[in-house]
Amino acid sequence: MSANLLKFLSNDREARLIVADVTAPLRTSRMGEVETETARKLYSKIYTNCALLQGLLTDEQRLSVTFRFRGEGHVVYAEVDGAGHVHCAFSTRMCTFEGDPIELFGQGATLSITRGSWTGGMFTGTVELVRPGIDEAFSYFYRQSEQLETFFFTWTDGDPVRGCMIQPLPFARQGSVKRLMSQVLQEAARLRRAQWDEVEAVLSPIARVVERVVVHTHCQCSKEVLWGMLMAVDLEQLESALWEESAIEMECGLCGRKYLYDRGDLERAVLLKQRMSGG
Repeated sequence: MSANLLKFLSNDREARLIVADVTAPLRTSRMGEVETETARKLYSKIYTNCALLQGLLTDEQRLSVTFRFRGEGHVVYAEVDGAGHVHCAFSTRMCTFEGDPIELFGQGATLSITRGSWTGGMFTGTVELVRPGIDEAFSYFYRQSEQLETFFFTWTDGDPVRGCMIQPLPFARQGSVKRLMSQVLQEAARLRRAQWDEVEAVLSPIARVVERVVVHTHCQCSKEVLWGMLMAVDLEQLESALWEESAIEMECGLCGRKYLYDRGDLERAVLLKQRMSGG
């Protein structure tokens, strides 16, 4: 699979730019579960922004993104890691949402992003989404929670589906950042429509590529990985399933893949839980 995310450094070395094309990953994402056109547009926006965030991660880092929109059950959960995995799942209520997206924002709506590494701990920031717009929400989060002026732009109507992020580096001069923003916006139409292998040339007058990354939706879940979820099931429920000679199905919260745990699996889980409880 060829790289579909490009990390740039501005020629004056004062800002990083990230450009991603998520046309292909979206086709294998969980957007297929989303039922309404309005919700699919929101999914594309959120997924594209999450892909851009991957450009900020090192190999061992990961982050979780949670939108809690106004209205009961309007929740979006996404996971991104430094290896290029980007996953996004909508709650049932969000999958069927067909109102005005503006209704989702306002008092009580929040965006939380947890970032860290397996060894360095996790840190969570949360902002209230008082103004509508997915791109605006991500920009607002970094401005408020991370104290970083970060700008997100996505183009998600039709193919290709792309996004661009601009983040000034520490001590960047304000004039340089404004000039860079103006130059990128002038090239927005070309960034959106150019052949992917031409995007580097489009931005070459103002920035150079420093890294190429593959972002995708291929999940690394397995029956063994989800074993921890089975062990979280109450002992009484496991014993009941054994008595009824039924299996238990577990679903990966990221990719939606389902795994069936049969009688042998349940017997092992019951035995382990009994030992852990001293029974």
